[in-house]
Amino acid sequence: MQEKLISVIVPVYNVEKYLSECVDSILRQTYQNLEVILVDDGSTDNSGAICDEYAKKDSRIKVFHKENGGLSSARNYGLDRMHGDYVAFVDSDDYIADTMYEELIKKCLEYGADITACGFTRFYEDGKEEHRYAFFEGECFIGKDFDRLADYGPYKDLVVVAWNKLYKSCVFNQIRYPAGKLHEDEFIIFDLLGKIKKFVFLYKSLYRYRVRENSITSTFNLNRLDGVEAALIQCDRAFERKNYESAKKQFDSVFRYYRSIISNTEIKTKSDKKRALKIKRMLRKNFNKQDKKMFPFKERISLTLYFLSPRI
Repeated sequence: MQEKLISVIVPVYNVEKYLSECVDSILRQTYQNLEVILVDDGSTDNSGAICDEYAKKDSRIKVFHKENGGLSSARNYGLDRMHGDYVAFVDSDDYIADTMYEELIKKCLEYGADITACGFTRFYEDGKEEHRYAFFEGECFIGKDFDRLADYGPYKDLVVVAWNKLYKSCVFNQIRYPAGKLHEDEFIIFDLLGKIKKFVFLYKSLYRYRVRENSITSTFNLNRLDGVEAALIQCDRAFERKNYESAKKQFDSVFRYYRSIISNTEIKTKSDKKRALKIKRMLRKNFNKQDKKMFPFKERISLTLYFLSPRI
């Protein structure tokens, strides 16, 4: 098993406070055949220097310094330079359990899986923790079963996020993260699923995801409309597969998310207004495609009026 090389890509940007905890957790892995790619994405603090110091200590570490381009850009930069049979991602303010990659690659080999995902724990500065698990050990999705992944409700984040998984490297052939987008994971996950034969869950929380106060994903911000756009693309994919029930569930979820963003965000500029209007038009277009029989009458009328004018 140790003959398989795992490339671990870590985008790094201004995380000097957390970086050592992250990198140390990777170097402690019980699975030792790793290529650790630290991509310094134009950090303005000491993060880049910390990366260089780690490269001097461990030959498995490769450091690249580049101009700031965002998370997608840094991940893509690492993907273009990796050599592993498998690839994984770790955000530089998070850390992982010592056995994470040993357990994930065992599951990959046991099931012949292309992607294996584990549970994760969100932890907050006040000590609060939230655990996310798959439904049961070794739950395996093959072919058309992938449609069921979209119906996981509160567990959908297990499917969508990039960093709780181990992927066969070939899965990323011809696929890269969209530059400049928030929720970049959601834009490509179903493209990845469309290329594979098996997706397997491991019922353990092996990844620790840090929720920082005032981070872009913990506050309301118009950039979060990227998540609405990504979800609507997946609604369209459900239509293509003629999975109308899944399309309806996704629409319900994404519409509520859109309303919460708009209700909690001040639209100040013309560009903000234009962006919000673009997403609203995408929602309306998606609603018009839906099988209206799946909508209760009052809900159908309410949505129709909303898209005519939210004031109504």
